[in-house]
Amino acid sequence: GDPGAFGDPTDFVEWLDGCSKKEAVEILLGKDNIPQYHKPPPEAIEERLIEVIEERDEITEPYLVDYLEVRRKIPIEVANKYCKEVLFQFSTSKAVKHFGIGLPNDKGGFVIRNHWFQGSTKPAGISTVHFVNSTEVYLFEGWADFLSYIILKGEPEHTTICLNSLVFIPMMMDILQGSDAVHSFLDSDAAADRMMEEMLDHDVNVIDHRDEFNPHKDYNEFLIANYDI
Repeated sequence: GDPGAFGDPTDFVEWLDGCSKKEAVEILLGKDNIPQYHKPPPEAIEERLIEVIEERDEITEPYLVDYLEVRRKIPIEVANKYCKEVLFQFSTSKAVKHFGIGLPNDKGGFVIRNHWFQGSTKPAGISTVHFVNSTEVYLFEGWADFLSYIILKGEPEHTTICLNSLVFIPMMMDILQGSDAVHSFLDSDAAADRMMEEMLDHDVNVIDHRDEFNPHKDYNEFLIANYDI
């Protein structure tokens, strides 16, 4: 189908992932990197609303540092250049506060991650994490893959975007079409395959870089397998 024909974002996600409406809502709320069979039972949108209470420039909470350096193999000094430590709560359980790693997006919201949770505040959006006056673009699905690239290869040569969700690709197709080249570091999975095809169908000069982290699914998995802090 043609995702441009859909009026509702969840319609597009249903087409993209071949999933149900409830699962599409979960994906739009930041659950797109969780395998479908591991997703929690669908909940009402209101139960997913996240409120950031405080943001801090340095990540110091011990279990967040452990999550980054031990689980993800990302040195804290690298994460601190692009991410913040955020204190957040769910709108339905304000008595309980949580710490997370927050990547700011271009709309003033956050993608938040810790060892047990991944989600987004509203407004959701892409994150331009590295800006260079360039006519080419690097695309990563998420912050961990972008940081893994930096650890292994250094600062990108071109403006770099963390999509935070694949659903944003059709919304930024004009930008991608206007770039001389789009260097794609999307995951090695079926959903990313469909997005690659979508970009090619819209005459985007997309260059697939997934061979750089084969046979792993993404750059962070490649880092975990090949790098020790």
